[in-house]
Amino acid sequence: MQKSSSLLTAASILTLAGSLAGQEQLPTTGEIQVVSKLVGATIDIPEEEYYRIFGNLKDFRSAQFQETTGGIQARIQTKKGWLTRKYSPREFYDLGLAIDLMGPMDPRVWAELSGQRAFEETVADIGELPLEVRMTLLYGSGKLARGIYQGFKGHHFTLKGRRRKVNEVPLEGLARIWYRERPVPDLKKDSRIYAASALLGMLLADGWNRLFGINDFDTRWHHRFIGGWLGLCGSPFVVNIFRIYRAPVHVVKIPREAREKISTYTFITFN
Repeated sequence: MQKSSSLLTAASILTLAGSLAGQEQLPTTGEIQVVSKLVGATIDIPEEEYYRIFGNLKDFRSAQFQETTGGIQARIQTKKGWLTRKYSPREFYDLGLAIDLMGPMDPRVWAELSGQRAFEETVADIGELPLEVRMTLLYGSGKLARGIYQGFKGHHFTLKGRRRKVNEVPLEGLARIWYRERPVPDLKKDSRIYAASALLGMLLADGWNRLFGINDFDTRWHHRFIGGWLGLCGSPFVVNIFRIYRAPVHVVKIPREAREKISTYTFITFN
């Protein structure tokens, strides 16, 4: 395996001069050339990670080889855009030979390098989240998404926002899931909440009396009575707030390494 890796590295080094000069697009015949059956017509991220076909190229996404009037050209997609590398027929043959000597990639290795394993483990954890809960999704970029959780499909969360607007929010880049459980059992029979709500209304009315300097005994108590009555009428709203905010809060964190692998897998699978 070490000898095969050395051959592949040597093949990449031999084409370095051509790659530096290969930023200009060459006329192509449109025919896709397969450097090795082990990688197929399109080289993806886990294949590049395993075989190191293009050396230590950063931010690699995908690549294809095309026949040109002067030899073979690799069109490589990266995060920043596209670039090209030129190969002579001999260099192209040596590159394919080095890949063949390394042999096929183990499916378990592919699952790890492609991010499939991290994606499936994260999706399994998401599948255990309860539906119809208040959820906030925090992304590594600082972006927030809020709503009532409706479910997860593919690589998107479904959140219902205000006015029943449904939003599809992607999984990639997600750093943390924050959600509150469903409201605690009904508190309508708890007379303490009704009493506290009525007392709060009376206190607010008394503050009104003090603010406007009302000293008449009957007027002051009249205002207190109205405040207490309004507080009592508003007690169902207070009960609902207590039910929501007394519910336990849970946080699910996604490590940075898992986030990067999930982004890789969603790029390979869903793009």
